[in-house]
Amino acid sequence: MDIQRQKQALYVILCDARSLMKRISARKSDYISIFALKRTREHFEHIFRSKYDLTTPDLLSYCPGEVIELYFRFHDHVEQLKWYLVHTDDMPNAVDEKITRDIHHIEETYNDFVTMIEGIIFEDDEALPPVPHKDPALDSILEMKGEDEDDLDMELIDE
Repeated sequence: MDIQRQKQALYVILCDARSLMKRISARKSDYISIFALKRTREHFEHIFRSKYDLTTPDLLSYCPGEVIELYFRFHDHVEQLKWYLVHTDDMPNAVDEKITRDIHHIEETYNDFVTMIEGIIFEDDEALPPVPHKDPALDSILEMKGEDEDDLDMELIDE
């Protein structure tokens, strides 16, 4: 297996997971406030946006089985939380309490996932190698246009 390709693939999914975890945790009070004030669910699409849905078997073929398992487990926990938020009739306080519990479980899986990937990527204390040639599986994920991971569309707050 091409070690450079493996490290690049792992780095792509690591960055995506890191961005998703940051939005779920750091912006919790923002998206709960929007939900409580407006009872809208539209903004959850921005919070839970991920390149996971675009992940191809080609990209995952570079990853060890243990990483794939944790990757799917992490996204399964995230999808369960998203489904709850989109479909719940619970009051905002109950939603906040459930999210806090769920984020704890998501963070546990995320931390295991990150530890495993970083152990592989940086096992020799090397910098991440550059990609020497085009790879459609990696490029399709990396070249998504208009996907700034740190931008939350806050138009809903102003309405």
